[in-house]
Amino acid sequence: MTRSEDFPDWDEFVKYINEIRPPKDCHGNIRPLLFRGHSNCDWKLETTLERTNSAPMSVIGYYRYAEAARLKIESFKECHWQVQPIDEVEKGLRDPVMVNNQFLIHLGAAGTIPNYEYLVYLRHHGFPSPLMDWTRSIYIAAFFAFRNARNKPASIVVLNESPDGLKLRASYGSIYRLDENVRAHRRHLLQQSNYTISIRLNGESEWEFFSHEDSMSSLEDAMQNGVPQRQDEILKANFDPRVATKMMGILDEMNINAYSLFASDEALMETLAARLSKAK
Repeated sequence: MTRSEDFPDWDEFVKYINEIRPPKDCHGNIRPLLFRGHSNCDWKLETTLERTNSAPMSVIGYYRYAEAARLKIESFKECHWQVQPIDEVEKGLRDPVMVNNQFLIHLGAAGTIPNYEYLVYLRHHGFPSPLMDWTRSIYIAAFFAFRNARNKPASIVVLNESPDGLKLRASYGSIYRLDENVRAHRRHLLQQSNYTISIRLNGESEWEFFSHEDSMSSLEDAMQNGVPQRQDEILKANFDPRVATKMMGILDEMNINAYSLFASDEALMETLAARLSKAK
Protein backbone atom coordinates (compact mmCIF):
# COMPACT_ATOMS: atom_id res chain seq x y z
CA MET A 1 0.00 0.00 0.00
CA THR A 2 1.15 3.54 -0.77
CA ARG A 3 0.01 6.62 1.11
CA SER A 4 -0.10 9.92 -0.77
CA GLU A 5 0.30 13.34 0.83
CA ASP A 6 0.65 16.87 -0.56
CA PHE A 7 3.41 19.13 0.76
CA PRO A 8 3.10 22.90 0.11
CA ASP A 9 6.82 23.57 0.46
CA TRP A 10 10.18 21.79 0.68
CA ASP A 11 11.01 22.78 4.26
CA GLU A 12 7.86 21.12 5.58
CA PHE A 13 8.79 17.92 3.78
CA VAL A 14 12.32 17.92 5.20
CA LYS A 15 10.91 18.46 8.70
CA TYR A 16 8.55 15.52 8.23
CA ILE A 17 11.36 13.26 6.96
CA ASN A 18 13.52 14.08 9.96
CA GLU A 19 10.63 13.14 12.25
CA ILE A 20 10.10 9.67 10.70
CA ARG A 21 13.71 8.54 10.38
CA PRO A 22 13.75 5.04 11.92
CA PRO A 23 15.45 4.25 15.24
CA LYS A 24 18.24 1.74 15.74
CA ASP A 25 17.28 -1.91 15.82
CA CYS A 26 18.24 -4.40 18.55
CA HIS A 27 21.70 -4.77 16.96
CA GLY A 28 22.36 -1.04 16.94
CA ASN A 29 21.84 -0.74 13.17
CA ILE A 30 19.66 1.73 11.29
CA ARG A 31 17.91 1.09 7.99
CA PRO A 32 18.12 4.54 6.34
CA LEU A 33 15.12 5.82 4.45
CA LEU A 34 15.23 5.33 0.68
CA PHE A 35 13.95 7.89 -1.82
CA ARG A 36 12.88 7.88 -5.45
CA GLY A 37 11.93 10.88 -7.61
CA HIS A 38 8.96 10.84 -10.00
CA SER A 39 8.43 13.86 -12.26
CA ASN A 40 4.73 12.92 -12.56
CA CYS A 41 2.71 12.21 -9.41
CA ASP A 42 0.50 9.76 -11.34
CA TRP A 43 3.35 7.34 -12.00
CA LYS A 44 3.11 4.02 -10.22
CA LEU A 45 5.94 2.54 -8.20
CA GLU A 46 6.86 -0.14 -10.74
CA THR A 47 9.99 -2.02 -11.68
CA THR A 48 10.89 -2.27 -15.35
CA LEU A 49 9.93 -5.94 -15.15
CA GLU A 50 6.41 -5.01 -14.00
CA ARG A 51 6.07 -2.57 -16.90
CA THR A 52 6.76 -5.32 -19.42
CA ASN A 53 4.89 -8.19 -17.73
CA SER A 54 1.23 -8.01 -16.76
CA ALA A 55 1.50 -10.90 -14.28
CA PRO A 56 4.08 -11.57 -11.53
CA MET A 57 7.09 -13.60 -12.68
CA SER A 58 8.58 -16.37 -10.58
CA VAL A 59 12.07 -15.75 -9.26
CA ILE A 60 13.52 -18.81 -10.99
CA GLY A 61 11.62 -17.88 -14.17
CA TYR A 62 13.38 -14.52 -14.20
CA TYR A 63 16.77 -16.16 -13.64
CA ARG A 64 16.16 -18.38 -16.68
CA TYR A 65 15.14 -15.27 -18.64
CA ALA A 66 18.35 -13.46 -17.62
CA GLU A 67 20.46 -16.53 -18.38
CA ALA A 68 19.11 -16.71 -21.93
CA ALA A 69 20.08 -13.06 -22.39
CA ARG A 70 23.56 -13.63 -20.92
CA LEU A 71 24.58 -16.09 -23.63
CA LYS A 72 23.61 -13.59 -26.32
CA ILE A 73 25.25 -10.66 -24.53
CA GLU A 74 28.52 -12.58 -24.19
CA SER A 75 28.47 -13.46 -27.87
CA PHE A 76 27.92 -9.87 -28.92
CA LYS A 77 30.14 -8.11 -26.35
CA GLU A 78 32.91 -10.76 -26.34
CA CYS A 79 32.88 -10.87 -22.54
CA HIS A 80 32.18 -13.52 -19.92
CA TRP A 81 30.18 -13.26 -16.69
CA GLN A 82 31.01 -15.48 -13.74
CA VAL A 83 27.52 -16.57 -12.66
CA GLN A 84 26.02 -19.22 -10.44
CA PRO A 85 24.49 -22.01 -12.56
CA ILE A 86 20.71 -21.98 -12.87
CA ASP A 87 20.30 -25.42 -11.29
CA GLU A 88 22.12 -24.19 -8.17
CA VAL A 89 19.93 -21.07 -8.00
CA GLU A 90 16.83 -23.25 -8.34
CA LYS A 91 18.04 -25.61 -5.62
CA GLY A 92 18.56 -22.66 -3.26
CA LEU A 93 15.02 -21.43 -3.93
CA ARG A 94 13.27 -24.77 -3.69
CA ASP A 95 12.40 -24.94 0.01
CA PRO A 96 9.22 -22.91 0.78
CA VAL A 97 10.18 -22.83 4.47
CA MET A 98 11.96 -19.48 4.88
CA VAL A 99 14.44 -20.64 7.54
CA ASN A 100 15.66 -23.42 5.20
CA ASN A 101 15.64 -21.44 1.96
CA GLN A 102 19.24 -20.59 1.01
CA PHE A 103 18.19 -17.82 -1.39
CA LEU A 104 16.29 -16.03 1.38
CA ILE A 105 18.93 -16.69 4.03
CA HIS A 106 21.61 -14.89 2.00
CA LEU A 107 19.15 -12.19 0.96
CA GLY A 108 18.08 -11.42 4.51
CA ALA A 109 21.51 -11.70 6.14
CA ALA A 110 23.75 -10.02 3.58
CA GLY A 111 21.43 -8.35 1.08
CA THR A 112 22.82 -10.42 -1.76
CA ILE A 113 21.21 -12.56 -4.43
CA PRO A 114 22.78 -14.96 -6.94
CA ASN A 115 24.44 -13.20 -9.88
CA TYR A 116 23.71 -9.81 -8.30
CA GLU A 117 26.38 -7.95 -10.27
CA TYR A 118 25.11 -9.35 -13.56
CA LEU A 119 21.49 -8.45 -12.72
CA VAL A 120 22.56 -4.88 -11.91
CA TYR A 121 24.31 -4.73 -15.29
CA LEU A 122 21.12 -5.85 -17.02
CA ARG A 123 19.03 -3.25 -15.23
CA HIS A 124 21.43 -0.42 -15.93
CA HIS A 125 21.38 -1.17 -19.65
CA GLY A 126 17.60 -1.36 -19.98
CA PHE A 127 16.81 -5.07 -19.68
CA PRO A 128 13.51 -5.68 -17.78
CA SER A 129 14.46 -6.03 -14.13
CA PRO A 130 12.85 -6.77 -10.75
CA LEU A 131 15.37 -4.42 -9.11
CA MET A 132 13.84 -1.13 -7.96
CA ASP A 133 16.39 1.68 -7.88
CA TRP A 134 16.42 4.23 -5.05
CA THR A 135 18.79 6.81 -3.62
CA ARG A 136 19.78 7.35 -0.01
CA SER A 137 19.80 11.13 -0.62
CA ILE A 138 16.62 13.15 -0.33
CA TYR A 139 18.23 15.85 -2.50
CA ILE A 140 19.22 13.51 -5.33
CA ALA A 141 15.65 12.19 -5.32
CA ALA A 142 14.45 15.80 -5.53
CA PHE A 143 16.57 16.33 -8.65
CA PHE A 144 14.99 13.37 -10.41
CA ALA A 145 11.51 14.45 -9.30
CA PHE A 146 11.85 18.10 -10.34
CA ARG A 147 14.18 17.78 -13.35
CA ASN A 148 11.40 17.32 -15.92
CA ALA A 149 8.42 18.50 -13.88
CA ARG A 150 6.13 20.68 -15.96
CA ASN A 151 2.54 21.64 -15.19
CA LYS A 152 1.72 18.58 -13.08
CA PRO A 153 2.77 17.89 -9.48
CA ALA A 154 5.94 15.85 -9.05
CA SER A 155 6.49 13.25 -6.33
CA ILE A 156 9.21 11.89 -4.10
CA VAL A 157 8.51 8.32 -3.00
CA VAL A 158 9.82 7.42 0.47
CA LEU A 159 10.41 3.85 1.63
CA ASN A 160 10.54 3.32 5.39
CA GLU A 161 11.33 -0.35 5.91
CA SER A 162 11.30 -0.37 9.71
CA PRO A 163 9.49 2.59 11.33
CA ASP A 164 9.65 0.84 14.71
CA GLY A 165 13.29 -0.26 14.37
CA LEU A 166 12.52 -3.92 13.61
CA LYS A 167 11.80 -5.80 10.42
CA LEU A 168 10.61 -9.36 9.98
CA ARG A 169 10.31 -11.41 6.79
CA ALA A 170 7.07 -13.02 5.76
CA SER A 171 6.11 -15.51 3.08
CA TYR A 172 3.12 -13.38 2.06
CA GLY A 173 5.42 -10.59 0.92
CA SER A 174 8.37 -8.46 1.95
CA ILE A 175 10.60 -5.79 0.46
CA TYR A 176 14.30 -6.65 0.65
CA ARG A 177 17.03 -4.05 0.48
CA LEU A 178 20.06 -5.26 -1.48
CA ASP A 179 23.63 -4.47 -0.51
CA GLU A 180 24.73 -1.06 -1.81
CA ASN A 181 28.28 -2.39 -2.23
CA VAL A 182 28.13 -3.98 -5.65
CA ARG A 183 30.31 -3.52 -8.71
CA ALA A 184 28.23 -1.34 -11.03
CA HIS A 185 28.35 1.67 -13.32
CA ARG A 186 29.87 4.74 -11.66
CA ARG A 187 26.45 6.38 -11.61
CA HIS A 188 25.56 3.91 -8.87
CA LEU A 189 28.08 5.66 -6.63
CA LEU A 190 27.41 9.20 -7.86
CA GLN A 191 23.67 8.84 -7.23
CA GLN A 192 24.05 7.05 -3.84
CA SER A 193 21.99 4.20 -5.25
CA ASN A 194 20.34 1.27 -3.52
CA TYR A 195 18.25 -1.53 -5.01
CA THR A 196 15.32 -3.40 -3.52
CA ILE A 197 13.26 -6.40 -4.58
CA SER A 198 9.81 -7.44 -3.45
CA ILE A 199 9.04 -11.18 -3.28
CA ARG A 200 6.37 -13.50 -1.91
CA LEU A 201 5.37 -17.14 -1.89
CA ASN A 202 2.47 -17.71 -4.30
CA GLY A 203 -0.35 -20.26 -4.09
CA GLU A 204 1.81 -22.85 -5.83
CA SER A 205 4.55 -22.58 -3.17
CA GLU A 206 6.80 -20.81 -5.64
CA TRP A 207 8.68 -17.59 -4.86
CA GLU A 208 7.77 -14.74 -7.20
CA PHE A 209 8.51 -11.05 -7.69
CA PHE A 210 5.54 -8.79 -7.04
CA SER A 211 4.65 -5.12 -6.65
CA HIS A 212 6.39 -2.99 -4.03
CA GLU A 213 3.13 -1.08 -3.61
CA ASP A 214 1.31 -4.25 -2.60
CA SER A 215 3.84 -5.23 0.02
CA MET A 216 2.67 -5.13 3.63
CA SER A 217 2.77 -1.57 4.95
CA SER A 218 0.24 -0.59 7.63
CA LEU A 219 0.29 -1.64 11.26
CA GLU A 220 -3.21 -3.10 10.88
CA ASP A 221 -2.15 -5.36 8.01
CA ALA A 222 0.94 -6.42 9.91
CA MET A 223 -0.96 -7.33 13.04
CA GLN A 224 -3.53 -9.33 11.07
CA ASN A 225 -0.64 -11.41 9.75
CA GLY A 226 0.97 -11.87 13.17
CA VAL A 227 3.67 -9.20 12.84
CA PRO A 228 3.43 -6.75 15.78
CA GLN A 229 5.11 -3.74 14.16
CA ARG A 230 4.94 -1.60 11.07
CA GLN A 231 7.23 -2.22 8.12
CA ASP A 232 7.65 -1.44 4.42
CA GLU A 233 5.73 1.83 4.64
CA ILE A 234 5.65 3.79 1.39
CA LEU A 235 4.82 7.50 1.18
CA LYS A 236 4.30 9.43 -2.04
CA ALA A 237 5.02 13.11 -1.27
CA ASN A 238 3.54 15.42 -3.92
CA PHE A 239 4.81 18.91 -4.77
CA ASP A 240 3.37 21.82 -6.73
CA PRO A 241 5.33 22.70 -9.94
CA ARG A 242 6.34 26.02 -8.35
CA VAL A 243 8.28 24.11 -5.70
CA ALA A 244 10.06 22.19 -8.46
CA THR A 245 11.19 25.38 -10.24
CA LYS A 246 12.57 26.89 -7.03
CA MET A 247 14.29 23.70 -5.90
CA MET A 248 16.16 23.09 -9.17
CA GLY A 249 18.12 26.30 -8.64
CA ILE A 250 18.86 25.41 -5.02
CA LEU A 251 20.00 21.91 -5.98
CA ASP A 252 22.41 23.28 -8.60
CA GLU A 253 23.94 25.54 -5.94
CA MET A 254 24.52 22.33 -3.95
CA ASN A 255 26.18 20.86 -7.07
CA ILE A 256 23.38 18.37 -7.54
CA ASN A 257 22.71 18.55 -11.25
CA ALA A 258 22.70 16.37 -14.34
CA TYR A 259 26.48 16.56 -14.76
CA SER A 260 27.33 15.66 -11.15
CA LEU A 261 24.94 12.68 -11.29
CA PHE A 262 25.57 11.34 -14.80
CA ALA A 263 29.10 12.65 -15.62
CA SER A 264 28.49 12.56 -19.37
CA ASP A 265 28.87 15.14 -22.14
CA GLU A 266 25.10 15.18 -22.61
CA ALA A 267 24.60 15.86 -18.90
CA LEU A 268 27.15 18.69 -19.05
CA MET A 269 25.19 20.33 -21.89
CA GLU A 270 21.95 19.96 -19.91
CA THR A 271 23.52 21.54 -16.83
CA LEU A 272 25.03 24.47 -18.76
CA ALA A 273 21.78 25.09 -20.64
CA ALA A 274 19.82 25.19 -17.36
CA ARG A 275 22.26 27.67 -15.83
CA LEU A 276 22.25 29.94 -18.90
CA SER A 277 18.46 29.86 -19.00
CA LYS A 278 18.31 30.86 -15.35
CA ALA A 279 20.74 33.74 -15.95
CA LYS A 280 18.53 35.38 -18.61
